[in-house]
Amino acid sequence: MSSFKCKQCGSCCCQTGYVYLENGEAENLASHLGMELYDFTDRYCDILEKKHLVLKGHADEACIFLDKNRCRVYAARPVQCRDFPLKWDTIERKNYCQGSKS
Repeated sequence: MSSFKCKQCGSCCCQTGYVYLENGEAENLASHLGMELYDFTDRYCDILEKKHLVLKGHADEACIFLDKNRCRVYAARPVQCRDFPLKWDTIERKNYCQGSKS
């Protein structure tokens, strides 16, 4: 994995699961989009188990910020997204991640 190079294919953004926001990430994303924090969280976030702020997904579970296989908030993406797959991984990654196939 030390030679992993993201191909920005967007496949990881189409997988099932949640993108958990850490402290300050909602504010960072809202600022990046030029939005007020309340408007951002109302439009783009859900609260999971009454304590975790997560990004909403589309009906097909793709990330709400994925647009034509490109991340609309790439420069401000959450740590969970930045760290994949170098600091956390899934069993299925080798089947969908273009960076893992090179």
